[in-house]
Amino acid sequence: MPLIEFDNSLKLGISEIDKQHQKWIGLINKLYDEIDNQEVTVYSVKKSIDDMPDYAATHFFHEIDCLKKYNYKELDSHINEHKNFLKSVEELKSKYKPGQSELAMEILNFMIDWVIEHIKKKDMKFKEVLLANGMQ
Repeated sequence: MPLIEFDNSLKLGISEIDKQHQKWIGLINKLYDEIDNQEVTVYSVKKSIDDMPDYAATHFFHEIDCLKKYNYKELDSHINEHKNFLKSVEELKSKYKPGQSELAMEILNFMIDWVIEHIKKKDMKFKEVLLANGMQ
């Protein structure tokens, strides 16, 4: 059973951004399942750490590009949120040591916090701006 469902509370109604957010939820649920089933491995921890900046590279670029295009008034603040995300991922990477999987819960909590604090709060602020400009 997934930890987080991609439901209306997470949907912006902008297909590309929703698809990317759905991918993030998938990463969370995969790691959660591994932890819940006591199948978390050193590999899954390393993969989670590596997947986050890969996800961010595509998603952040697309999101910021859309916000710039429509002159989103809180663009600088949003960019700083993304920079803080990347900084936090680097901190998690620095904690990783080959051969250990104890970092899994910390990674999972970080990923969940991103959903609650960024997607549900920050991204929802620009939803109307993008929809009003015809994005779907």
